Amino acid sequence: MKKLLSMLVLSLACAGVVLIPSQAQAKKSAESTDTLMMDHKVLELGDKYVAVLSSMYQEEATRAGTLGYQSQLQQRDMQSQVGRKQTMLSLQDALERINPKSLSSYTKVDYYILKELVGEKLFAMETEDELSRNPVWYLGAVDAIYDVLLKEYASPADRQRDALKRVQALAGILEQGKTNINNPPDLYLRIAIDKTQLAYASFNNITYMLTKLTPDNYGQEQVKKACTEAQDALKDFAEFLKNLMLTKEYEDFRLGSEEFANLFTDVYQQDINLLKLKKNLDKEFDNSKKNLIRMIQPVVEPILTEDEKADRTDKKGLIQIFPQDYHKAAATFTDTPEETEILNTYADIFRKANTYFADNKIFPGTSLHLIGPAPRYLSNKLTPVSYLPPFPLLNKQLGDVLITLPPADDKQAMLAHFTYGKIRFDVMQYLTPGANLMYSTAMDEGRVLRKISNDPFYTNGWIKYAINAAAETKFFNSAEDKIHLAWFNYTKALLAIAEFNMQTKAANYTQTVDFLIENGLTKEEAEANVDHMALHPAHAIAYIVGAQQFNALKAKYAKKINKKLSLEDYHQKLLSLGRVPMEVLDEALAKEMEEKKADSLFNMTYF
Repeated sequence: MKKLLSMLVLSLACAGVVLIPSQAQAKKSAESTDTLMMDHKVLELGDKYVAVLSSMYQEEATRAGTLGYQSQLQQRDMQSQVGRKQTMLSLQDALERINPKSLSSYTKVDYYILKELVGEKLFAMETEDELSRNPVWYLGAVDAIYDVLLKEYASPADRQRDALKRVQALAGILEQGKTNINNPPDLYLRIAIDKTQLAYASFNNITYMLTKLTPDNYGQEQVKKACTEAQDALKDFAEFLKNLMLTKEYEDFRLGSEEFANLFTDVYQQDINLLKLKKNLDKEFDNSKKNLIRMIQPVVEPILTEDEKADRTDKKGLIQIFPQDYHKAAATFTDTPEETEILNTYADIFRKANTYFADNKIFPGTSLHLIGPAPRYLSNKLTPVSYLPPFPLLNKQLGDVLITLPPADDKQAMLAHFTYGKIRFDVMQYLTPGANLMYSTAMDEGRVLRKISNDPFYTNGWIKYAINAAAETKFFNSAEDKIHLAWFNYTKALLAIAEFNMQTKAANYTQTVDFLIENGLTKEEAEANVDHMALHPAHAIAYIVGAQQFNALKAKYAKKINKKLSLEDYHQKLLSLGRVPMEVLDEALAKEMEEKKADSLFNMTYF
């Protein structure tokens, strides 16, 4: 085609025809130049952010999978925090001076990702005041040691060196915490005390892993000395937090309506009105509750005693079923693998699910780097699965999956979470088509920002959307599967309402826990979820809103999917964009799906 156009231009020139750019073409040319200049500015700011992440947020950089500074911990002194704040404000100011309408579609995505990443940092420093109010933030340094030990990104000698330096630096970080923390909410203190005590009790895991990486006796003595000093520092930090708990007044951790709304609009760039959001969440909750009761009723009614049936019978003669009856229904499914086979079961179910989705052209295929037992300190009260992003990010697209195993003799714990049905749901959330698929789907090398983005509306919304998309393709076909799916959707809706009420100060911590228990969660589940919501505001709501946005996007492209693309192709293109803020996901996807148009004389800017 280009050769044909060249011949056409040459023929016109030989005939004496002079081609003069029209005013419209000249204007388009000028706009293209402006776009290139603005795009270049965004790319420069993106490079600067990645450099700042590695040099000022070393722990986050390691967790995100960017190379550099793996041996360092993020300093938590006032001077360092002021430097970080000034840098982020400078980036924010530079972004505000760029009109996103002047950017190309491709670069506009990076622009909005940068806005969100910078906004999250400033929100944590300014609104949440992590330096003086969040003792849990200081304990992230312990997680950072595990990040180096568990990720096989370099030789054993390099990892040993990096992890040991982080262990040696831990006491200094905790000392900074003792200097800076002066106004923390009681809830944060309690969570931090529990986390510190667990870190102290399980630090032998770090000592063991470091010693295994250290071949010589002298080096092993250094490891033991450094680990002992780190444990002593953790013990002192726990005592400091306990004393602080005894001497302070109640401090509110909740954001309030104004700051909560700002988090949606200013940081996550969601066009959300709180009143409309509340109606949306109430509707989602009512629908999911009705569906849950419909699913569990055939299982629960036959196992009720006659006295229970009498107590539950209403004036219409109907037996009342409640959300908490899910636990009765779930208890009827007792098919569990042996304790020694749990990890293999996760791997086997993952392989089967992956094959199912590939054969039925639903999701692109993926694989796993590792499924292993999680160290006790990394155990998650919300789920036995911990998913660690790939590292280094640019040349490995597979994450690490860790499973927190129950004690071998705890049969109740086995039945509580390790039935085959519940393992299938874990696989769906974290392995495929959930979090792992977001990383493992191939992306261009240059899209670093799209890989380190962690927009909760995308990440959480995708998980909920994908699980229900899988259900629509009959992946969940057993009664147990359908009950767990109904419970999953119900609890996400329940938690979203609880978070809304708590963060807008319509309910306090105790009232929120009671609300969750009244609506079916166990006391342990309720407390763990409220703790998580307090530390990660908007993340619970993001499951509901994000999934709705993904569903709306799929509905928009449904005609294209039916006529031209398989669902697998659609999801491949969607995921290949990276974790894009929902603000620009539609535009980015449209560009990705757009067919290349043939060159023509009329779409050339000028000759």
